Amino acid sequence: MNKLRRILALIGVIVIAVLFLTTCILGLFGSPDTKDLFMASLAALVIVPGLLYAMLLVAKILQDRHDQ
Repeated sequence: MNKLRRILALIGVIVIAVLFLTTCILGLFGSPDTKDLFMASLAALVIVPGLLYAMLLVAKILQDRHDQ
């Protein structure tokens, strides 16, 4: 289970880094479509870590239930 948690954490860090980089790049450009993409990227920066935390929390609860 620890291996799964480490893999999920690594994937989460990579996704967050890519989203952060995308947000920074979109913030520098000024086309009409960039505003919508920028807002979507900012929303994903909030939602993705929350989902990853929830997945890890559920995995921990299921692991505890399995151990009992």
